[in-house]
Amino acid sequence: MSGVLRTELRRGTAPVAAVATLVLGALLLHAEASQWGGRWMAFATAVRFSTLVLAPVAVALGVWQGGRERRRRLGELLASTPRPRWQPLVVAWASLTLGCWLGLLVVVAAGAVLVAPVATYAGGGWWWLLAVALVALAAATAGGLALGRVAPFWVAAPVAMIGLYALQVYAHDTFGPRGLRWLVPILAVYDAWGHHLSGWIHLRQAIWFGGVAAAALVLTAARRRWLAILPAAVAVVGAAPFLSGAPGHGWQPDPVATELVCTEDEPQVCLPRDEAFLLDQVTPAAREALRRFEGVPGGPTRALGSTFAPLPGAEPYLDIRIAGRVTITGELSPDAQWPFVHWWPDLVCDSPDAYDRYLWLLDAAAHWASEEPAAEWWVPEMRDEYAALLAMPLAEQKAWIGELIAAAGDCDRAALDQLAERLR
Repeated sequence: MSGVLRTELRRGTAPVAAVATLVLGALLLHAEASQWGGRWMAFATAVRFSTLVLAPVAVALGVWQGGRERRRRLGELLASTPRPRWQPLVVAWASLTLGCWLGLLVVVAAGAVLVAPVATYAGGGWWWLLAVALVALAAATAGGLALGRVAPFWVAAPVAMIGLYALQVYAHDTFGPRGLRWLVPILAVYDAWGHHLSGWIHLRQAIWFGGVAAAALVLTAARRRWLAILPAAVAVVGAAPFLSGAPGHGWQPDPVATELVCTEDEPQVCLPRDEAFLLDQVTPAAREALRRFEGVPGGPTRALGSTFAPLPGAEPYLDIRIAGRVTITGELSPDAQWPFVHWWPDLVCDSPDAYDRYLWLLDAAAHWASEEPAAEWWVPEMRDEYAALLAMPLAEQKAWIGELIAAAGDCDRAALDQLAERLR
């Protein structure tokens, strides 16, 4: 049997599977590089996101492999040999799965070489995401082989590929059942920023995908097909908690990944631990933005990255947003089209209409803070009022911003109206 497996690995579908997985996986991860550069959890999640394409391709290759025997009329030849009925199927499945795994592992190794030198946080159990991806590909090839044995037609492969792709998209659609998304292998990369998944989720997904793979193989190869009930029951055990809506199935903030790492000197600039590799690159721009507020009463005195951890102190701060702005080598992207340091005055009002009424004032203040030109969506009146703000002497501009901060913090509508009138 080992000799047959080696032959399949050299001359069967396995080499095609390895090349297809390698090329497509590399292209997909490169396209998402700005989302995962320098971060292990985001990188592992990007690998899982690549199964949006890799799993359908594995299914299509499995269908083609499964139908090859009947297309080439090898059934009678195989039946005349003394080998058990399950051996040819298991060999075909093992070779195809190993080919997919080899291609994916090469992609993972290349990505790890890029992440390892710069990453500042390696926890969170990100490696389990990769392990489940391998099990999911094994389930895809097994399902494809089973379908190929039932429908040995060339059109079955592209239909199966498109069908699984559409199912994964539907599972992650906001209109689909919430638990269904955990029964497909893909995960969204932006969910992984500063978060992690419970080990129970990884285990249940592995049980689900493993049960599906075993059920498909037993149903296809065993003479007593009722034996497939056992692996199918295992798959149901893994899937039931997701579909039942049991709590705890989702991304949770990682308290270590979101812990702030700060500069030792002032003004203070901080980033979450999983983004701290960018601290030296971010600090000069953040401090330049803070200098804009020198002399502004109540203005921000520090710059912090987005975090779920408790903030040190109660001083106002600028918001650093670098998600999606990292190169594949873990550096800050030099071609960002908008500033990564943001500020927005807090409007402390209970009435929702207050926000709509003073939105343009808050937006004008935010543009002033980042020294951005007028927004394209602003009406001419808003552009004129923003121009009036910029036309003031710098000291008066800062005084106006300070008064806006105080009025917004107290929800003083009379003061806010007066500030608006001064720009007209």
